[in-house]
Amino acid sequence: MKTFLSIFPGPAAAVLLALMCDSRALATTQFQGWCSKVKIQIVQELALERTGFEAELTVTNNDGADAITDFLAELTFTDPAITEPGANPDAANLFFVRQPTLENINRVDGTGVIAPTKTAVVKWFIIPTIGAGGTNPQGRRFTVGCKLSGKLQGVEIPRDNMFAVPDTITVKPEPQLRITYFQPRDVLGDDPFTVDVVESPIPFTLGVLVHNHGFGPARNLRINSQQPKIVENLNGLLLVARLLGARVNDSPLDESSLLVDFGTLEPTQTGKGAWDMITSLNGTFTDFRATYTHASELGGQATSIITALDAHFIAREVLNDDPGRDIIKDFLADVNRDADEIPDALYETQEGNILPVNHQQNAAVTGTLGANNVRVEIVSAFENWIYIRVPDPGQNRKPISRVVRSDGKVLNANNYWTHTKYTRIGNVRLDWLNIFDKVADNTAYTYSLTYDLDSVDVTAPVTRIRFSGEHTESGGIHHITRDTQIFFTSEDASPVAIEYRINAGNFIPALPFTINASGTYTITFRATDTAGNVEEDKVALVSISGAGPSISSYAVNVGNLFLPGSPNVVSVRPGQSELEFTVAPNPVRTDGRVDIFRGVAAWPRISGVPPTPTPLNAAELNVSGKFVDFYRYKINEGSWSPERPVATPISLSGLNGSVTVSVIARSTYGDYLPEDDALEVAWTVNPGAPLLNVAGVPPTPTPDQNSATLAFSGGADLTDYRWNLNNTFYQAEQPIATPLELTGLDPGDQVLGIRGKRSGIWQELNAATFIHWTYDPAYGSDFASLPLVKTQDYEDIAGQTLTNVWDGKNGAGVPQLPGVYTVRLKLTDTLGRVSYDSDLVFIEKLSSGETQLGDAGSSRPDARGSWAVWQRQGDGVPAIRARNLVTDTPVDVTSSPLAQEKPRTDGRYAAWQGRGENGVFDVFYADLDAAMPAPVAATSTPARDEINPVIHWPWMVYQTRPSPANSAPWQLEARNLETNAVFFVDTTTQDQLAPSIHSGRVAWQDWRDVGPGEIYFADLETGEKRRITTQPAGQYNPTIFGHTIVWQDNRHIQLELYKFDLRKGLEERLTDTAYNEVNPVLCGNWLTYLEDSLGSETENLRMLDLDSGESVPLTQAEGRHSPGALGDGYAVWAEGPAGAQTVKASFLPSLQPVMRNHNTVVVTAELAARYPTAFALLAAWNEAANVESITRYESIAVPPVTETAAWVADAATGDDFAITPGDFLWIRFDQARMLELGEADAAPVDLAAGKNVLSYSAFPVGYSAYDFINAVGAANIGALRMLDPLAGVWRAVEIKEGAPVGSNFAIPRVTALLVDMKNAVNDWQP
Repeated sequence: MKTFLSIFPGPAAAVLLALMCDSRALATTQFQGWCSKVKIQIVQELALERTGFEAELTVTNNDGADAITDFLAELTFTDPAITEPGANPDAANLFFVRQPTLENINRVDGTGVIAPTKTAVVKWFIIPTIGAGGTNPQGRRFTVGCKLSGKLQGVEIPRDNMFAVPDTITVKPEPQLRITYFQPRDVLGDDPFTVDVVESPIPFTLGVLVHNHGFGPARNLRINSQQPKIVENLNGLLLVARLLGARVNDSPLDESSLLVDFGTLEPTQTGKGAWDMITSLNGTFTDFRATYTHASELGGQATSIITALDAHFIAREVLNDDPGRDIIKDFLADVNRDADEIPDALYETQEGNILPVNHQQNAAVTGTLGANNVRVEIVSAFENWIYIRVPDPGQNRKPISRVVRSDGKVLNANNYWTHTKYTRIGNVRLDWLNIFDKVADNTAYTYSLTYDLDSVDVTAPVTRIRFSGEHTESGGIHHITRDTQIFFTSEDASPVAIEYRINAGNFIPALPFTINASGTYTITFRATDTAGNVEEDKVALVSISGAGPSISSYAVNVGNLFLPGSPNVVSVRPGQSELEFTVAPNPVRTDGRVDIFRGVAAWPRISGVPPTPTPLNAAELNVSGKFVDFYRYKINEGSWSPERPVATPISLSGLNGSVTVSVIARSTYGDYLPEDDALEVAWTVNPGAPLLNVAGVPPTPTPDQNSATLAFSGGADLTDYRWNLNNTFYQAEQPIATPLELTGLDPGDQVLGIRGKRSGIWQELNAATFIHWTYDPAYGSDFASLPLVKTQDYEDIAGQTLTNVWDGKNGAGVPQLPGVYTVRLKLTDTLGRVSYDSDLVFIEKLSSGETQLGDAGSSRPDARGSWAVWQRQGDGVPAIRARNLVTDTPVDVTSSPLAQEKPRTDGRYAAWQGRGENGVFDVFYADLDAAMPAPVAATSTPARDEINPVIHWPWMVYQTRPSPANSAPWQLEARNLETNAVFFVDTTTQDQLAPSIHSGRVAWQDWRDVGPGEIYFADLETGEKRRITTQPAGQYNPTIFGHTIVWQDNRHIQLELYKFDLRKGLEERLTDTAYNEVNPVLCGNWLTYLEDSLGSETENLRMLDLDSGESVPLTQAEGRHSPGALGDGYAVWAEGPAGAQTVKASFLPSLQPVMRNHNTVVVTAELAARYPTAFALLAAWNEAANVESITRYESIAVPPVTETAAWVADAATGDDFAITPGDFLWIRFDQARMLELGEADAAPVDLAAGKNVLSYSAFPVGYSAYDFINAVGAANIGALRMLDPLAGVWRAVEIKEGAPVGSNFAIPRVTALLVDMKNAVNDWQP
């Protein structure tokens, strides 16, 4: 048992809260009547950086057989500074711990399971609460531990064997923020009571103060704002509300962004942010509130650093002009919101103080405006800051240039101002003079005001055109949509009126407006102020584009790819997909994005929906849609129909009343979307309704038809019709024979109303017939339910043709699993308009020909030669089944009512364990090649259990021990099924487990030595016995074939595979990865094993060639797979959850290992089809494997005749000969590699008399030179040669005096043989 607990500090970039400002405004400041009430909402996001901690626990289960169960892991927090007797040092309440992420374990709540040999990794993210860091900048130290418990074989694991050493963290103090928003009550825009004049809106401030009164800094603090949204406008008031830009600490306005970035706010610091805002109409805000919500995944309120959030109206931005203060303006706020709107608090920006402001009453105004000697006299009734409000002698028409107090103090220009209000009763105009000052108590002050009486405004206004909604400017043209509002603002010392005209039209008052028709327009605008200054005409070009971005063409040129899993595997199949698309020209910038999703979602469309109401009680609906191959439907609240192909329409009859049809769909390669996402269409059947037939209605929803041509009919008496679209007025009548052309439809639901004239009588307005459909450019392109694999962005691509290449990996470079993937192109222009298209690509498996051998409940497969065997859980009792995968012959090997389990095969015989009536297990075997395979009892011992048999004729080896003496060790017993000789393989006093056998040689896991298990070997023919491993770590699950033993080993904590060569006496590490490799099974030179690179709950099979060391994935899928086995050209395994596994077989492609020298490469049909010429193959393999030349032998007679293509100066030169199936190629590789050459070809071959090249990809496993000679007949063959690329030599056998002379060399499954035939042999197969 190995346990580690580590704590890592790290920044958590956390969005802490979403701010929402709500304002309710009146549309006028004059109370001549309430125009309208409007509610405006502004959503903002505040974010900053906080420190969190990641705790990582790793627990390794070193046991090779038993899982750790009932596992519990619970973090503990203690304060080491609390040492007083009886005091509780528990500090858990000071930390928020997010739910952990788990790897190689399912739970940590006391029910968790860690599988044998697995390393569980548990990660918690810890966020301290605000008080955890204390007040000292150095922070507070806490001890983080982990309470652990678990069981092995049902017994509690001692604490001495499983414990975590506590770690220490230091928590620094956190910031604490007080946030206050400010805005004025009264805002200026157009006065709705001046009908012929449109006044310019005057920007006002939406401000915010953020004060850090905590003991830690607020790092990277920022508030980002959205534009105002009118969320309530019951009377449909023509109003624009817009933020013009952002400011920080009174910096110049940044019109390019709405982000207020405070940077870092140290303790006691205050940051000021503001947005300049306008409303197009005069208004008085009647309410102003701010609310917020936290990001719950980071602790929510429990870890909140927000201590207060307020919103106040302000009278003015003023300045605390005490000596030594900064020059950033402060907020003079009306906190208590009294009826007279008297400000009562000063919110300072320098230190974040909130100072009281007293209303100084009984102020006297003396002097006259004409003499310019106006004075305001007071006797202060308070000390410190006061606010004075008196009638303005200048009636808010003359500016004040200077205010001097009687003691000589010149007031800051921000601290005096004038404004106008109207009373609610009587609509009386009130002009006020306002003074803000700091005074001493009970002291007489006189403020002398100087009005600028002689100033004359001679400057014309400066007007700007503005847009609310989607807008971009390109080449001097403003591009907008039909929904974009156009309005104007003007800057001037005097009030102004603005007017505009479109093209050569007349000037009209500049109310906000939109343009509906597509085209480019000349907007001329100007303003006139109250002083009579007229601005020169200004011109802006505004373009309305009817269509958004468009995809001219979209095609997946290469849609199938194969990921071999190693850069040293060279496949004839493409390793990347290619998508080519063309983007139509667009006058505005168009960007693209290609998203790749795993899986496919099918969104149906429906056509043929009847008008409503209709007298027809029958309907035929057609289902369509991209990727839609099958569908199900239901009517009203009925049940769902069986699945139907999309070519079959929905035929309905006997309808009456309200009809709702719901449809869900799927692709051939995917599942149905949830029923909540079903598409619904509805209509009403009323026998008394007028008949109207409509042709040309787009399917609904339609993503690409923003127009429609509709034709109507409905009997001889129907002569004319009138129509309206989306609740507009009915258009003039048209003859029924005239089609209705609808163009430029806006996205959304389309509701077309039709009133027909029948026999001269018009259909009643309240009895019109309606046709419904939806135009949604995004429909069918929502794949949010699918995992997003990778994204690639393309900038400014209008009018271009581009190619997207995908290598089958996600954004992090991780290869993806085989299956279907949706490739979606999304175009977005700067006006926010979108366009989509999508298609499918497929990542192929190593083999595309999978066959299901056993149904759910099948498990424990094994294979050799042409036979596969497995255990089937039929009727609750395990039974043995087999199938010949060459002849496709199934065999029910057993039919016992008692359990028959754990089958193994040597390619002809099957062996298994079977329970007897007395509950004891014996072992059995059967000849699978027999006409009627019958079980034969190899043992029948009532007092002993025999289990886990393995067989390689004539030997069977199995585990045995007395029954029911469960404490006795398992021992291996060998039985010769021909001679019936029986003996113990190597008697010990400890368990001998997991035997493997080949050609009378046995390897097993033995527990006689120190450690979890060692690998032992015995030769049953010679009596040789050997200890193979001497490691204190665990060695498990040995497999033997020929002279090679392979096992899984945890000496490096991770489970790796090791090999031992019995001839050389050498041990070699086969795998060295970051994940586990287990359950090896040898078959010839190939090794299959399970690996968990995709996660602990996702074990997949891999194949490794022992000579080259290269491997390829056999399965790549989520979920569990059983250990696999190889037969002649196929693999078998079980997959699925425990108890519901199915057994699969997959025919393998042609896999040819090549070495770092010259090799004879087999030319398969797929290789020749993919690369028909030498130059094509050379170009591909030079890039993939650095191949520099390819040679073909035209003749192998002496002297041989060759053709060669060579790679010189980045180009192919020489002979560009044809690549022909059945040939072999002479190629030198720079290192050992694996070639994946496509589907194996086991077809019969004709061998002519004389010299032959046999380029073959389906030799049996374990095939040899002598096997070949026997198959063709020694009398027919003179000699046989094969290049051994590992040794770099030619192996040869000659026939002399009717017998082979030479080494009986092994023939790989895929290789080329040079055969000298004495006589022709036709239709030869191995």
